[in-house]
Amino acid sequence: MKFSWKKFSGVFLFWIGVLIFLNSFTGITGYAVYENISKVENFSLGVLFIFAGIFVFLVGEREGRESQLVGRIKIVETNHFQRAAKKHLEQARKAAEKIGTGKGKEEKLKGREGYSIRAPSGDRVIFVYDKTRATATLTDYVIDDNYRN
Repeated sequence: MKFSWKKFSGVFLFWIGVLIFLNSFTGITGYAVYENISKVENFSLGVLFIFAGIFVFLVGEREGRESQLVGRIKIVETNHFQRAAKKHLEQARKAAEKIGTGKGKEEKLKGREGYSIRAPSGDRVIFVYDKTRATATLTDYVIDDNYRN
């Protein structure tokens, strides 16, 4: 498991907030520095740290989940796709990397099975998911003016 500074910072801020929050109700030994701060300021500061810690932790958790999803779909190229994209194979592969990540504009095809995603040149890469959406099979590459959704 990879170490995440955002998760660590979130947990750290949360526990600092809990300690400051508890200190507003009772005098904990060793916290003589905080005795001069009024209890209302201490309470507010504790609640602020608690919410900030939760927010930072959740942001780190979300980024961790998103990075795991990227690249989870296996891309398979058919011979027809390779022949159709012969001159534009680099652009087609760059577009295919966006499949399943939410970064490309995936559109369901009308009248036939599959999806399409836009290549940088405006052309379309046609692909089909398997039943578990673990594999995307690239079936065709269509030049922009020949594309009919």
